[in-house]
Amino acid sequence: MDNHVFYYQDENLNAEKALNGTLKLIVGADGISMLALDDLGAVLGLESIHIAEKKFDNQHVESEIREVLYSNKLLTYTYGSIRAAISVPLATLVPQRLFSTQDCATYFKLLNPVDQDTIFGHEELTDPRCHLVWGAAPFFKEYIAKYQPSHLGTALIKGFQEHASLEGFSLFMNVRGNHAQIAVYDLRSLVFYNSFEFQKPADLLYCVLLMYDQFKLNPEHIPLKISGALLKDGEHFKMLYKYIQHLRFLKPNKLPNLPNSKDAMPPHFWFDLLSL
Repeated sequence: MDNHVFYYQDENLNAEKALNGTLKLIVGADGISMLALDDLGAVLGLESIHIAEKKFDNQHVESEIREVLYSNKLLTYTYGSIRAAISVPLATLVPQRLFSTQDCATYFKLLNPVDQDTIFGHEELTDPRCHLVWGAAPFFKEYIAKYQPSHLGTALIKGFQEHASLEGFSLFMNVRGNHAQIAVYDLRSLVFYNSFEFQKPADLLYCVLLMYDQFKLNPEHIPLKISGALLKDGEHFKMLYKYIQHLRFLKPNKLPNLPNSKDAMPPHFWFDLLSL
C-alpha cells in the first residue's frame, strides 16, 4: 500500500468489542477509509489510506484494494453492523418515473459510454424522488459481493442536506483523492449532484465556479461548505479562497471523540465516513 494518511487503533480492540460494534468503510480508486466504533460510539480504529494515482492502470488499483481488504487488521474482525460505500465517479441521478433496473447502462451512454463488464448498482432517494445509479470497474466485484456497498454519493447527499440552509441556495463539496463531489441545494432540496476530476488547484476552482455560474450564485455571498481531504494550508484551499470569500469546513453532527495525536486530521476530513 502506497501511503497511510492516518492510522489509529485502540490497544483494547478485540473480537468481542468488534462484534458489539460498527464498521464504516469506503473503498474507491481514490483511496480507502475505515472507522470502527464500539457499542457506546467510542473509536476502536480509524484509517485513511491513499492509493497513488496511476492512470489507466486498473491492475495496480485492484492490487492495492485487494491488499487492504485481505490483510488490514480492522477488517479481520466480525462486526455487529457494517455500513459500506463505494467511491466511483461514474454516477448519475435518474428521476423515479424514468428508472428501470434493466436500463442502468443506458443512463450513461450519451456522456460516459461504459464497458460491457461494468458492474452497476443503484439506490433510491426520497428527496428528490430519484435513483442514484452508478457503475464500477470489474475489479470491485469482490468488494461489492462481500460488503454490499451503496454509492458514497447517497451518504453525502443526505449528510449535506442536514447542513443546508432553510433559505436560498447551499453549495457543498467533498474531496477524495483527485475527485470532488459537488452538491447544490435550494431550500434544502437537492437540485444538483456530480463528481468532477481535477489535477491542479485551478481545475478544482473551475469546477466550483462552474456551479456558482450555472445557478447564478454570487461567491461573495453564498459560502462553499467543504469536507474531505482539503486543508487550510494547502494550495487547493488557497486558490479557492482567492475567489470565494466564505469557505466553511463542515463538522459532522454526530462526532465521536476522534483520536488526538500530532498526525490527527480535522473533523471535516472524516465527514463522508461519518455520514454513512
